[in-house]
Amino acid sequence: MEEDIEMEDDTQYMEVLVDDCWGIYIPQRFAEIMNRAYIKNVSDRDWLDLLEGPENDNYWDTWDRVLNNAVLKSRFGNEDYNLWQDGDLYIYIPATVH
Repeated sequence: MEEDIEMEDDTQYMEVLVDDCWGIYIPQRFAEIMNRAYIKNVSDRDWLDLLEGPENDNYWDTWDRVLNNAVLKSRFGNEDYNLWQDGDLYIYIPATVH
């Protein structure tokens, strides 16, 4: 099934990380499934806010900061991924990285 994704044309790679069936729990699910050691540009406080879920007063502001600033490092150290959300949560590698 092909999806309509409005993304910059310079995207080299894109993959769904968290399906939109998680709804308001997408940010929390992201924090639960990701290895914190590979996430850069996200404070420990922000990480804890996501893990607490939507009951946390800072949850949505924190999620906005994470979406705009997080860099996911590859376990192999050769790629950096960014986040993008349009229903589903995606990881992508901007083509400009190479």
